[in-house]
Amino acid sequence: MKKIVVNSIMLLLLIIVCYAMGKWLIPFVVSLVLAYAFHIPTRKLASILRISNSLASSIVIFFLILVCALFAIFMTPMIKNAITIAIAKLPYFIEIVPKIINEIVLKFSTVLRIDSQTTLDISQTLIKYLSGVKITIPNYFFGFLNTSMTLVYIAIFAFMVPIITFYLLRDWEKIERYGEFLLKKMSSKSITNVVRNINKNLGSYIIGQITVCIILAALYTICLYFIGLKEYIFCGLFSGFMSFTPFLGPLIGFTSTAVIAIDQYTTMQYMLTAAIYVILPFVDSNYLTPKLIGARVGIQPFWILFSICATVSIIGISGVFISVPIAVVAATIYKDFIKNL
Repeated sequence: MKKIVVNSIMLLLLIIVCYAMGKWLIPFVVSLVLAYAFHIPTRKLASILRISNSLASSIVIFFLILVCALFAIFMTPMIKNAITIAIAKLPYFIEIVPKIINEIVLKFSTVLRIDSQTTLDISQTLIKYLSGVKITIPNYFFGFLNTSMTLVYIAIFAFMVPIITFYLLRDWEKIERYGEFLLKKMSSKSITNVVRNINKNLGSYIIGQITVCIILAALYTICLYFIGLKEYIFCGLFSGFMSFTPFLGPLIGFTSTAVIAIDQYTTMQYMLTAAIYVILPFVDSNYLTPKLIGARVGIQPFWILFSICATVSIIGISGVFISVPIAVVAATIYKDFIKNL
């Protein structure tokens, strides 16, 4: 009983501290995710080259910094250009999309003999909503970039993450051993097994999902290049990254591509692009994800959607990015619970 009380108090204090830290907790979370994702490659690198774990961690961190630096050098101008184009074309996109949707709805209403006033209401509601988006997004984006505190935070973030990740990678084996020791002291054998399964499944998911994102980014980029989009690199990489978010990722990728290509595309090009954002997610869900992530961490689509809605409702839009890992953890706990019944 005493252990339960002490552990509960410690956990409560940790939650309070994390909540009080707010956004300053993010560098630690990002570093923890990076260390978790790269601790196995670091360990293998140290074993293959027969070097210390500190040196292997330094090599991995240097590689990550190099990749980020190259990405910043080549992609930052492209991202800035794409965002500028998207913001400039947003008013035209907002003007033309409701008209297209309204024409489609009118055709359906004629066939189904629905009152035309209802279709007009749908169009006007959409225009009103998109007009609000047109005003909000540019102001929020440039206001965010122009805030001096934001620039300071970004600089500190860029400085802290490599350092924290290095120390976590270097001492990961010690962290694992200490974690297992605490688990054995504070919990039963069954809980320890559940945590090990969570660690195994979550590690498989993170590494597999990163691989899937890279493959999809390459496929989106190649397809958009052959369709004829000028900003094919940005749109392809962005769509590949957003595939980390199931269901919503392809929709967000297609919307951003459609906005940027609003005055470049013909009707046929739009149809081909729409087909790509249907076919590639289908290939991902039926071939890439099962092969690279594995069926043992597979979750039913219903529970993925439920996890997305739950996390977004609790912590906001950022919950989209952690909804699937949370679902993986919950599914692992549930399966172990059912197995031990």
